[in-house]
Order: sequence, then C-alpha cells, then structure tokens
Amino acid sequence: MFERLYRDLGAETLVDDLADGRLRGYFADFKSYRVLGEKTARKAKAEGKDVRRVEITRWTARPPGSAAVEVKTKAEAVRLADDMPGTWKHRRRGCYRVVPLNAQRPRRVSHATVLDRD
Repeated sequence: MFERLYRDLGAETLVDDLADGRLRGYFADFKSYRVLGEKTARKAKAEGKDVRRVEITRWTARPPGSAAVEVKTKAEAVRLADDMPGTWKHRRRGCYRVVPLNAQRPRRVSHATVLDRD
C-alpha cells in the first residue's frame, strides 16, 4: 500500500499534508490487491474477476568493490579469488561465483535515492 501511495501522491508529500482529508477520497475507490499464483489467477479470470499482472519496480544498491563475478570453471574461480582476494562458491553446474573479501550485500533503496544518484 505504501508503494502505491508513494507512486500516486508523490515522494515529496509530507504526512502533515494529508491531514486535510485528501485520503478519504483517495481510499473511496481504493481497490484491494493481492498476489495470486498462475493457477488461481486463471481460475479468477474464468470467474469474470478483474485480474492484472503488475510489476513492482525495486532498486538495490551495491557498494563499490562488492560485485560478484561468475565464471565457468573451478580453476578459474580459484585463480580469480586468489587475485582479488576473495572467496568462491559453486552455484550450479558450470557456474562458480567469486565474491571480493569484505563485500557487502546489496540493500534496497528508495525511488528518490535512485533519482538522486542518476
């Protein structure tokens, strides 16, 4: 719901600005959303319900020097991990991931932060 308010009312809208009763009208025609699996969505559509595919955009930021590298062979992963220095891990057949030491995981960032970084 917060993502929808953020999208519809704008990132710069202050909570104090909503005290004038604007939200009452906004929620008057507010439709309920929930996530459905493919099978349930087909069934609901067959029953005549309004089913839509909605993509929610999310952004993540990774600190410099924290990006992982994927390689195809174990020998290449070991060599790259020694050169970085870093660690490697087998992910799936023909795929090894090498991560720099002290790499930080990506974190979720807001739309406003993304626009500031562009």
